Amino acid sequence: MPKDSALGLEHVTPGRFYSVGTIFMVQALIDNVAVWLCDAMPLSVSGGERHFLSVPFMRELRRKQPTADEEFGKHRGFIEEVNQYRQVWIHTISGGAIPTSDIDPFANPETAQRFLGVPLDPAIQPDQENYRKRVEQCAKRNDGRYLYRIENFTSRTFEGASAFYLGWLRFAQDHVR
Repeated sequence: MPKDSALGLEHVTPGRFYSVGTIFMVQALIDNVAVWLCDAMPLSVSGGERHFLSVPFMRELRRKQPTADEEFGKHRGFIEEVNQYRQVWIHTISGGAIPTSDIDPFANPETAQRFLGVPLDPAIQPDQENYRKRVEQCAKRNDGRYLYRIENFTSRTFEGASAFYLGWLRFAQDHVR
């Protein structure tokens, strides 16, 4: 994605789709690993319960292989974060990257360092009444930051997905017979 003076309004919609698509793709990966484990182990969990945040799925997985809890613990924060983004963005039909700048881009269009940022709190959306309050609360919890640059958000998400996938692949190699 372009940034600084090359970033224009024509990049906002692709940036939003890209960042939201990243979350939806990673959530699908997480869910597919759970479904695969149900079939491969086999686990007596079906339908909508075959996911890593499902109590019946985790209970059955731990029953079949107690060491699954250790692998789940490594990825729990990542799984919950991806799910939080997905829940907010899919149910509000909004979300993703937002255009922003380090200074007023209208007053200084040539020197403004414009970029697409993804809110640390997925519920932060500029078109909502509580936008400023949510930004202030998020920034207070995160050393003044409330956005990831889109390239950092993407890298962070894909690195988490890779670690998740490789971790469960190793688990499967060790425990699926």
